[in-house]
Amino acid sequence: MMKRNRFLFFALFMLTPLLFSCSGNQVFSEQYTFNSEKWQAKQAVTFDIEIPKIDIPYNVFANISAKETFRTSNIWLVISAKAPSGAIQTDTVQFFLADASGKWLGKKRGSKIDCKFLYKRQIKFVETGVYKFQMQHAMRKNDEPILYSAGFTVEKATKNQP
Repeated sequence: MMKRNRFLFFALFMLTPLLFSCSGNQVFSEQYTFNSEKWQAKQAVTFDIEIPKIDIPYNVFANISAKETFRTSNIWLVISAKAPSGAIQTDTVQFFLADASGKWLGKKRGSKIDCKFLYKRQIKFVETGVYKFQMQHAMRKNDEPILYSAGFTVEKATKNQP
């Protein structure tokens, strides 16, 4: 009886991380952390994202982690994606970190605000392979000194999403 309980405990201990660490729809998620919470205006963050299938739609998110003392309610980003064949698509996008009343739109933990913005919805990539995604801020000030990190998340889109 004691050996069986030890085995069950060991099996549960080993399987628990697998159950909680897997996100069935998530294909990629990575953040770049800025030195001294400072994102230089000319500094681009780049991520290599493997797209395994072209027959399913994906949602691409831009992730920003800011300090609650971030000076504006929005952020402008230049995002580009380079396909394995070399084709490049570039967009300039604006995302809001706070609403008109100043309330933060992301998840707040202490003085940190984590925002996940839908950049591309239900996109079907035209080829499999590694895409090079790049993000750069396009704010008027040279540096936005109160950003912790920036990154991307790519998820398989589900059928019940708009």
